[in-house]
Formats: sequence, C-alpha cells, structure tokens
Amino acid sequence: MNAEDHRRRLAPRARQWQRVIGDTMNVFRHLRREAGCSQEELAGLVGVSLESCRAWDSGRRAVPADVLARTRRVAAEQAAQQELLTLPQLALELGVHKSTLQLAARRGRLEVRFGKRSVYGRPSRRATRAAGRAFLMDAYHRRTRLPISVPSLIAVPDDYDLQLKRLRHGLAMTQEGLARRIGAAGKAVVYQWESRKRAPSPVFWREIAALLILSTGSTPRPEHGSGANDLPSPTAPMDQRRTPRSA
Repeated sequence: MNAEDHRRRLAPRARQWQRVIGDTMNVFRHLRREAGCSQEELAGLVGVSLESCRAWDSGRRAVPADVLARTRRVAAEQAAQQELLTLPQLALELGVHKSTLQLAARRGRLEVRFGKRSVYGRPSRRATRAAGRAFLMDAYHRRTRLPISVPSLIAVPDDYDLQLKRLRHGLAMTQEGLARRIGAAGKAVVYQWESRKRAPSPVFWREIAALLILSTGSTPRPEHGSGANDLPSPTAPMDQRRTPRSA
C-alpha cells in the first residue's frame, strides 16, 4: 500500500475527528459563556490549568469527556446562582423572613434589580441567589452598612405624554415599535401613556429617558406650563424628588 492509498483510508477518520473536536469546542465555549465566566475563572472552577482551558476553548484540542461533564455541572450551578428571584422566593430559600430582605434592599445591603412589572404601583425587586448568599455572609445580623450601590430610579415628569409623542415622532416610531424597544407589553400601554390614562413606571421611564437623550443628545426638559417645572429632570434619581422643608 502506497502513501496515497493510506491517506485516502485515513481521510474519513480525520474528518470525523475534526467534527468531534469542533463539536466539543463549540459545546465547551457555549457552556463557558452560559456560565458567564472567563477562561481563567472556568479553569479554577473545573480544576484544570488555564492553558488547557484555552486550548479547549479555541478548538486546538479535544475536550475530555470527564472535563466536559464537570463543565456542564459548573455551568448549571452558575446559571442557578445568577437566576433572578423575587424577594419572597429568595427569603424562602435562604430561611429568612421576606421583610428582612426588603429592608436590606432598601438600605443597600442586598444587591437587587428592578423588574419592569410593578406591584401596587411600585417596581418589583429581584435578586440572585449569589446576592442572597453574599448578604448572609457579609451583612446579615450586622449593624454596619456595606457600600453597595442601590440602583436609582428616575422621576417621571408631569409632561410624560408630550415627551413620548415627541420621541416617537422624532424616531419615526409607531406605538408598537416603541413598546418593543423599551420592553413594554404592547402598543396599548404606550397609547395609555400618551392619552394620560396611565403613567409610566420609573423603570420604564428610565428606558424612555435613555432614548430621549440618544435622540436629542441632551437631557430632556419639561414643557413650560405643564406643571413639571418643579420636578427634576427625567434622569434625576427618585430620592431627589423630595422637596426641601421650608425654614
């Protein structure tokens, strides 16, 4: 058998091996990105060297089956830790009262994110399991306040309907297009805002204010005569809405 015949016999196996390497590389990289880890972080979690992790991630080497199985477990654990839960759900898992987490969120001891759905007119707060564990380890039953930044909400101006109409006309958007852009339920929500049947929540107005700044290049101003001159700009935090007491 000459060298040419030998290469022809080995060609199908080589192509199959290349497909295996490519598939495992794609799965390994997908799992790493799904876990939200860098190559160095994933190497430490899986228990392998950084050079091996780089080689598997780039597809230069095939990923061993046992390493791929450990990577799947790590990715699943990391995804579970970053899942957003309501404060009552998180309190049930942590074994604390929900009012404890609510107070911690208000005081900046628990890192939370605001959802776009509101409860009794207030934006819902959600937190990850990782944030809950960090609260138990660092702030639970401690009096010192940790320097955690509390996400600030934006004050909704009184002339929100006029600013919404101006924004849509400036961007040549329909009500349905604007709803999709900011994550609202549908065009009926934008219609209710523009007709002043409902007011947008501070969470939605944060998205709208970002579009206003993007379209005009400056912070939007309230309309004169709309009663909004006494309010802060749409990019002002909620705590600035309190008017100072008279002396």
